[in-house]
Amino acid sequence: RVASPTMDPDPDAIKDRLVAHYDAHAGQRVHRILRAGRREFRDEYVARLLSEGRDDLIELGAGTGQDARAFVAAGFGVVAIDLSPEHVAHCRRAGIDSRVGDFYDLAADDAAFDAAWAMSSLLHVPDRDLGGVLAEVTRVLRPGSLIGAGFWGGIDREGPHGFDDTGHERFYSFRSDGKLRRLLEEHWTIESFAVTHYDPSDELHYQWVVARTASA
Repeated sequence: RVASPTMDPDPDAIKDRLVAHYDAHAGQRVHRILRAGRREFRDEYVARLLSEGRDDLIELGAGTGQDARAFVAAGFGVVAIDLSPEHVAHCRRAGIDSRVGDFYDLAADDAAFDAAWAMSSLLHVPDRDLGGVLAEVTRVLRPGSLIGAGFWGGIDREGPHGFDDTGHERFYSFRSDGKLRRLLEEHWTIESFAVTHYDPSDELHYQWVVARTASA
């Protein structure tokens, strides 16, 4: 449920609440079963990367490493970024190169990666900051890199969405399909855009995106 109609969209306040939530729930998330469609989307993405001879990727918001482990198993070099120190600790225990960080400053060299993966993570960035974040992601990618991303959306609304059992509220920026496409296309070329309606009674649906950075 939506907790309140407003919430300070200050990036540091948003990050603090996200860290509090995810650190508190990291142990549970290790055993989380991925939603239907996630593995299939990831497998198709991996197949495309392999067909293009890609070598490495950066994951934005890696959680406890479910996807990162699959990318490593497929032979890719992976750098997994997450705000939560507890998430990063779980990733490292699984042998993943994981670092505490955020999307505003990825602390990586220009053109360092062939691809980026961001599942349910960029939706925590306010609209007013998204352009800068997408530019930062683009900076660390090589020309023509492939991005796989997923978002909850279908409506246009920013603010907290529900409370967890520790009382931490998380900021979400839900975007209609048209708005999300417009924002992404300011930086990337969208190659595919699909939605999944998990619950017909829910105003939100899931948006699956494959996009590409400009070629050199």
